[in-house]
Amino acid sequence: MSKNIFINPPFNYTGSKYKLLPQILPEFDYSKKLMVDLFTGGGSVMYNCIDKFEVIIANDIIKPLMNIHYMMLTHPEYLIKRTKQVCALIKNKRSYNKVRQIFNDHNSHPALLWALMLTCNSNMIRFNYQMKFNQTCGLRNWNSSTDKKVFKLLEHLKKQKINIKCISREFYNVPIEWDELKKIINLDIDIKKAFYYIDPPYSNTHAGYNCFWTKKHDIDLYEYILKLNDYGHTFCLSGILHHNNKESILLTNLIKHGFNVVEIDADYNKVQNIKRGKVPEIIIKNF
Repeated sequence: MSKNIFINPPFNYTGSKYKLLPQILPEFDYSKKLMVDLFTGGGSVMYNCIDKFEVIIANDIIKPLMNIHYMMLTHPEYLIKRTKQVCALIKNKRSYNKVRQIFNDHNSHPALLWALMLTCNSNMIRFNYQMKFNQTCGLRNWNSSTDKKVFKLLEHLKKQKINIKCISREFYNVPIEWDELKKIINLDIDIKKAFYYIDPPYSNTHAGYNCFWTKKHDIDLYEYILKLNDYGHTFCLSGILHHNNKESILLTNLIKHGFNVVEIDADYNKVQNIKRGKVPEIIIKNF
């Protein structure tokens, strides 16, 4: 991949780091052969790191979302065909709600989720506390912009040696011990340490995608990160320290622990529906 040319995946996701890649990617630890993307989301980081790591473990708690990534990596033509077929059925609010109900009732084919993501309000994925897709109907559908993104992603994937392992677990069930990591990657890698990229939902913001993330999750993730550090892995975490007078427990504790801090500029105006525009985001890492 050429310098400063980034792939924007066709899976719109609230909190995507695509626009921040020029600031985030230079902070990564490329001395490791294995990268763990702990909160993969729409995959903007993962897809842009394929050529930089020998193996990537991509994880997200939303299993149908990880199934989309898996199908795009293994059977893209089939996934695209099925998604277009579903999109063609969604002509109005009524048909949209019917597809959404089928998806929520049966946790069915990833093409249904991708079609809902393309046709929902603001094209942004959103799940409720019961992990049911609850975004309302929007005005868009599969269009020329989708075609362009899909084409660029497929061209990018054709040029790379793909070795991505897609899993769907709670973050604390993603292993730290090397023997457990090897069971996932099923490969013999001579360096027994990994680099973890961590972009969790932000407990001090109010985006729809993080409604099920609590302060308890922040505390659990803090303890998980300390274990990563003790084990000798490296990590890079993205987050917002302060927002609307709310402080991130996770980031505050990590800073107190003495980890390195890098400040970046992020525009969350679209996500948060606020007039402030830019919100200070930071990266915390242990190297």
